[in-house]
Amino acid sequence: MEIKRTASREGRKAERALRRAVMKMAERNRKLGIPVAVMKDGKAVLLPVDEALKITRKK
Repeated sequence: MEIKRTASREGRKAERALRRAVMKMAERNRKLGIPVAVMKDGKAVLLPVDEALKITRKK
């Protein structure tokens, strides 16, 4: 049995919507000076948005 490896149209649409929502939240938090929670070295930590985006973009 072959496993389908491509995302469905609905899955891609949902992922785009999620990415837009996260970026909207990040911009809002940046403007208000609110940190965001991310996983760093296996632990949940609060970081400024700019630092959190650097960590998540490395993956």
